[in-house]
Amino acid sequence: FRDYVLAEQSLPQTKLYQRSQDYWLNRIDTLPPAPDLPLAQNPKELKQHHCRRYQAQLAPAEWQQLKQKATHIGLTPSGLLLAAFAEILTLWSRNPQFTLNLALFNRLPMHPQVNHILGDFTSVTLLAVDNSASESFRDRAIRIQNQLWQDLEHRYFSGVRVTRELTRRRGSVPNAMPVIFTSTLGFAAIGQETLTFSHFGELVYGISQASQAWMDVQVWEEKETLSFNWDVVEELFPEGLIADMFQSYCRLLNQLAVSDAVWLEPTRQLLPLNQLTQRMTINATDASIPDVLLHQLFTEQVRQNPDRPAVITSQRTLTYQELFDRSNQVGHRLRHLGASPNQLIGVVMEKGWEQIVAVMGILAAGAAYVPIAPELPPERLQYLLNNSDVKLALTQSWLNETLSWTESIQRLCIDSEDFATESQEPLQPVQTPGDLAYVIYTSGSTGLPKGVMITHRNVANVVIYMNQRFQVGPDDRILALTALNHDLSVYDIFGLLRAGGAIVLPDARSVKDPLHWAELIQQQQVTMWNSVPAMMDMFVTALGDRSEAFCSNLRLAILGGDWLSVSLPNRLRALAPNIQLLSIGGPTETTIWNIGYDVGEIDPAWKSIPYGQPMANSKYYILNDALEDCPVWVPGQMYCAGVQLAKGYWRDEAKTIAQFITHPRTGERLYRTGDLGRYLPDGNIEFLRRVDFQIKLRGYRIEAGEIEAALSQHPGVHAAVVKIIGEQQNAQLVAYVVPSGEIPLTVDELSQLLSRKLPDYMVPSSFLFLDALPLSANGKVDRNALPTHNAPFQTRSTTYTAPKDAIEQTIAAVFQDVLQLNNVSVTDNFFDLGANSLLITTVYRQITAVLPQETRSISLVDLFSYPTVRTLAQRLLQTQKITISTQQQLAETQKVSQGKNRLKQRFEKSRLTQK
Repeated sequence: FRDYVLAEQSLPQTKLYQRSQDYWLNRIDTLPPAPDLPLAQNPKELKQHHCRRYQAQLAPAEWQQLKQKATHIGLTPSGLLLAAFAEILTLWSRNPQFTLNLALFNRLPMHPQVNHILGDFTSVTLLAVDNSASESFRDRAIRIQNQLWQDLEHRYFSGVRVTRELTRRRGSVPNAMPVIFTSTLGFAAIGQETLTFSHFGELVYGISQASQAWMDVQVWEEKETLSFNWDVVEELFPEGLIADMFQSYCRLLNQLAVSDAVWLEPTRQLLPLNQLTQRMTINATDASIPDVLLHQLFTEQVRQNPDRPAVITSQRTLTYQELFDRSNQVGHRLRHLGASPNQLIGVVMEKGWEQIVAVMGILAAGAAYVPIAPELPPERLQYLLNNSDVKLALTQSWLNETLSWTESIQRLCIDSEDFATESQEPLQPVQTPGDLAYVIYTSGSTGLPKGVMITHRNVANVVIYMNQRFQVGPDDRILALTALNHDLSVYDIFGLLRAGGAIVLPDARSVKDPLHWAELIQQQQVTMWNSVPAMMDMFVTALGDRSEAFCSNLRLAILGGDWLSVSLPNRLRALAPNIQLLSIGGPTETTIWNIGYDVGEIDPAWKSIPYGQPMANSKYYILNDALEDCPVWVPGQMYCAGVQLAKGYWRDEAKTIAQFITHPRTGERLYRTGDLGRYLPDGNIEFLRRVDFQIKLRGYRIEAGEIEAALSQHPGVHAAVVKIIGEQQNAQLVAYVVPSGEIPLTVDELSQLLSRKLPDYMVPSSFLFLDALPLSANGKVDRNALPTHNAPFQTRSTTYTAPKDAIEQTIAAVFQDVLQLNNVSVTDNFFDLGANSLLITTVYRQITAVLPQETRSISLVDLFSYPTVRTLAQRLLQTQKITISTQQQLAETQKVSQGKNRLKQRFEKSRLTQK
């Protein structure tokens, strides 16, 4: 560089400037942003910039060793220290590509009377760092230095000018790159001896502070000792973050000074030692691994408690012995029909006792079950049956008659007498704990759902240790609200049957009615709850003004699978003061749940409930793109390990290999969750969001790609993108569609297309037609640039149809009031208008309050089943007729009941008299 400086002195200044300008303008669009460090607050909200100084030194002996090692490979001392600083930024930044500000001392003080002050006599140049590739520190440092030298050759177009041009092109607010690195090392070699500290004398006090600088790093040599400072606007960063970074920088310099291996290794362990120790402690969850089949856990309870209730519904109650006998009958029939290990047998049923018999019977036969919701669109239902290679399906008689079935599938109805002649003798197991227990299908990013394969050992681990942790026993009863095709239902079944407790099932018709749930909780003395948070929110909201009359034995609530409001725990405790609340998480691929957090007192500053810490035989890692551990506060992708990892995806080896990886250094099998999270200082993990475009909405995991693929099948759609807008309870799916121009498109047409292919929760509530999708600089669809506010979104049934009678007018008025709309058409779907489960509860209260007494015989679930003004009004009239026609029968029933009560009272009085 010195030779280059001497050579360029003969060139005209205009030519040097033009050459530098061309160089930077050609590179400007590829410059990465500033280091993406975790922030505690938005820099724009910072009122004052107060810097805190971190400072340290490297003793002469170590500094001399370090310089010698650097010189040996062609590195300058400044290049070495800059590369080491870039290593620290790489680990603490979410993006390993970033741009730094380098201060150049080429604006010297001209007046001799001010030479005793070391001031800001600098200009700046921008240095782009790309540490995304795996390479040794030696190679990285040389590459960064070469880039720096190349940039310095074109320093006549300054960093300030580059920043201004960058701002102009990107249309952003003017802002300098906020991380600055300044070195005065080595200037004597190019004839700038005045820049050494020996010229200025002893340093008495120093401070660097700039309104747009977050971090200003200075390195210099004084009396053969390396000194370095970090001046940091510490209020910008989470507590302890800068101290950890500085500690790691000091340790890295010492390692480079004393070790040759550190220069050559492709990975470096830069995480603070206290954080490494904490991670090891958190992941030390090893426990004995259960080597048992799920139905064997149930069999143990049959021997101990044969007459205890196992399954309770409004229609019937099955004892442990009855459930055992019926499941054995189903098992014998299935085994006669060829059921074998790892063969999938379909369970296509509504909520009911038949589901439990079917599941236990399939496992007793030695096969695995695949639950499929009967309300799915026919096309999707057929795909799941075909993809899972189901030859046998267990169902209910009314569904057997109404659903469209493939001729090749043999159906058996659990509620019929088809199994009455089968043996009730226990079947000898033919499978092992490593064989499949079930396959649950989740939304797939390729446009097709994917089946997750879960073994007996996977589930047994969760069940046994969960029951131990919360002392679940024979006196416990759980309200099983979750659908069988959602993996939360797995614990409802096997957790309680393992403990000798009872499964309380809501009526299929009232499965979404919180008042029905409340009735069951009180009548059946339910002690446990397990669901997505939205259902608990519905329950607490629905009880609202009835909370004083609600008395329950609820002692444990397990909530997970979606966002948990920070306000819900306290609202729940107002209803059930002694309840213990466990927030759980974990994808279907990690078996039900594998991480949890006991929710105690809620910190008012929290934005979300912590994700928690891994459970028995589970491990969690937060890793960056290089599969290195992320420091505390730094976001990274969540990876899971342990006993509960699924075997993979049914008939999809490529996706299994892509998602279930082997760590290249540890050799551990990991599942790449696609969730973004970070470790907090207390050792808990905080869930942030999805890494990809997968969506969590009201407890459902949705792949945007699956909806987009379905939309693209329409010949009038050129391109489509689906995303979620709004937050938490107000979140909704929106589809952005670019028409092909060949066929006219309507929202109703696209909605009907999706309704035939996808479940209701995957059909977007709003659509926006665009001329083109916004693209990023690299030509990819820029989802963040899609309009979300004040855009002309369209919903289904946009034609207004006025109410025709008093009931329709009343219902429409309630919805207009709750949803704050001017006109609600009698054909508008409530949920398309923006209603959610909480608003529906409010609507139910208002409707039942204002309607005449004789038309109030509807439940909250009716609003989900009849989601338009017209269909709900028709339902009201129907229930009114039924109510009138059955009043006499009800009166007779009450008379009989009163007579029984009088006889019972006489018997009790006689018994007490005899005693």
